[in-house]
Amino acid sequence: MAFYTRKPLCSLKLIFTFLLAIFISFGKPTTSFAATEAFLNFDDIVSEGSGSSGIDVRKDGKIVNYKPSDWFCIDIGKSLGNDAEIRIKLKRLESKSGSISVKRLTSNGTTLGTVNISDISRSSYQWTSKVKLNRTSQKVLCFVLNGVRVQIENIAITRNDDDGSSGGGSGSGSNIQHIGTNVKYDKGDISIKAHSNTRQGDLLLLFVHRTDGPVLKNSFNGWKFLVKCEKHPTNFNQNDTHCDHNGTNTDLGQTIFWRKADFSGEKTYNIDMSGSKPTWAMITTLRNADTNNPMRDSETLGCDRTNKSKFPSVNANKGDLLVMSQSFDDKVSKDKFGAPSGATTRGYVAGSDEAGFLYTKPITKDGSTGSQTTTGSGASSCKDGLISLIIRDK
Repeated sequence: MAFYTRKPLCSLKLIFTFLLAIFISFGKPTTSFAATEAFLNFDDIVSEGSGSSGIDVRKDGKIVNYKPSDWFCIDIGKSLGNDAEIRIKLKRLESKSGSISVKRLTSNGTTLGTVNISDISRSSYQWTSKVKLNRTSQKVLCFVLNGVRVQIENIAITRNDDDGSSGGGSGSGSNIQHIGTNVKYDKGDISIKAHSNTRQGDLLLLFVHRTDGPVLKNSFNGWKFLVKCEKHPTNFNQNDTHCDHNGTNTDLGQTIFWRKADFSGEKTYNIDMSGSKPTWAMITTLRNADTNNPMRDSETLGCDRTNKSKFPSVNANKGDLLVMSQSFDDKVSKDKFGAPSGATTRGYVAGSDEAGFLYTKPITKDGSTGSQTTTGSGASSCKDGLISLIIRDK
């Protein structure tokens, strides 16, 4: 997902992916390896240098300023193997010089690799490299910005993990990976792009939201219907059944669709929505998910009677992914509805008088997930429409 700023932006996401690929994949493995790809989000930032001017970065929906000499650290959530590749894709490049240094653990830690801005292609705005990285159990990487002004679209890390006998391999090859989420707000018809790092064979999930107008109810143009929450325009105080309205005058609603990607890279989808009432959408790319029968279970809730959002429980198997999608009938800031415990915020969009949130959470055991409650102060009760969805592991 691209992040935009009021100033030249240094999108930490792309920088981190390119750099990590550089420093991990130089050494030769002595055992068999399995490729694992990961994409970094600003939510992964665990510490950051102070700054009041220079490079603007969006973190948790807020602008965070970085001077060209500032730094940030990201928890990659996994120990590193001996071999990896970093790919950085830029939205904009304004600096002709400078570099980004990759450090271990702290901004003053051992330098693992350096990206020179002069090495990034001006034609494709993409850079790929490899850097030696000794095997380590440390999961935090720090990036020091040396006079750099860029706007980064994405950072991707392809890491080769040891499948040998020392405590087992990562096992991550069977886990569903969140590759990226794009969001869009409009009124009436809406167009939205799939994430730029989508690969052919990935699972695409499309979330279409609407206020004060009809929601999509059926499969269309290759998108297959999964589940919807459609709230009645007058019966606001109904609880579980409040997502079961089926009409043309809907107070608030959302529908989730899916398809298997038949392309790699970006692709624009045009969604025909009748009328001119507010619409907003999200597209999420998932890798290693079941692309034949992706949904294991789903539940909806239209009035949870709490200022926070309480997603209903669903049944899951270990290795599945819990996807939680919220429509909200007021404009609220991102911090009002933080991700439930153990979950990650994957998408947020707000319009003139509405908002949408998307969260994912890996499933670590078979059985019921239990209800999942957002963190933060929340907002007015019974103005949300909630869907809990379980995506099957491949």
